[in-house]
Amino acid sequence: MRSVKGLFVLLAGIAAIGFVGCGGTPMVNTQAKEKYEKLDDKGAGFGIETPRWLSDYIGGGNTAVQKLYKDSYVFVIETADADKDYAVAWVSGAEGPRAVSQKVSTSVVSQMESSQQGEKGSEMESSVDNVTKALSDASFSGLSKDADWWITRRNLESKVVETQAFALWIIDRKELNRQIAANIQNIVDNNTAMSAAERAIYAALISDITGVGLENN
Repeated sequence: MRSVKGLFVLLAGIAAIGFVGCGGTPMVNTQAKEKYEKLDDKGAGFGIETPRWLSDYIGGGNTAVQKLYKDSYVFVIETADADKDYAVAWVSGAEGPRAVSQKVSTSVVSQMESSQQGEKGSEMESSVDNVTKALSDASFSGLSKDADWWITRRNLESKVVETQAFALWIIDRKELNRQIAANIQNIVDNNTAMSAAERAIYAALISDITGVGLENN
C-alpha cells in the first residue's frame, strides 16, 4: 500500500460523494464530515490522473457525465468494499447491467409521473408498478462497460480501509430508447383487459421516450 497522500474533509453541501483535494490529490468521501486518507488509486504509479468522466460524476452526478456524450446514454455504477477485487468486479461484472436497469427504471417512472402532472388513481398506480418491474428486470442489449476506476481509502475515525470502485456503462441512445419503448409496449400487449385510460398512459410514455428520449439524471 502506498503512503498517505493527504487528508481531506468532505465539505458540507456536497451530495452523496465528493472529491475535495489538496496539492492536486483527489479523495472520495461518502458521508458528510467524515475524514479519510487516500491510500491508493488505479492511476497511482502510472502518472494517470482521475478521468474526466469520474471527476464530472463526483462534481455533478450522472447528469454531468451525460453532457460529455451526444449519441449515447451513460451510467456510472459505484460500490465500496474492503475487498478491492470484489468492488471492482461488482461494478464491472453482471451487477453493473442490473444496476443500470434499476437506474433506467427509476428515470422512466420519474419521467412518466412528471408528464402525467401528478395524476393519481388506480390506473396510474398500476402503470407505475408495471413499468418499474418491467424495466428493473430488463436486460438491455448493446450495453457495455466503457471504463472503470477505483480509489482505496482509510476512515480516520473507524480506521476501516475500503476501496470505492466506479464503472462507466454506455449504450447507444436510439437503441436504448427503442428497447425501453418495446418493454413498455409488451406490458400493453400482454394485458388485453387493460383499461383505455391505462393504455393512454403507456402510449404517452412510449411517445415521450421515442420522441424526446430518456431523462438520464
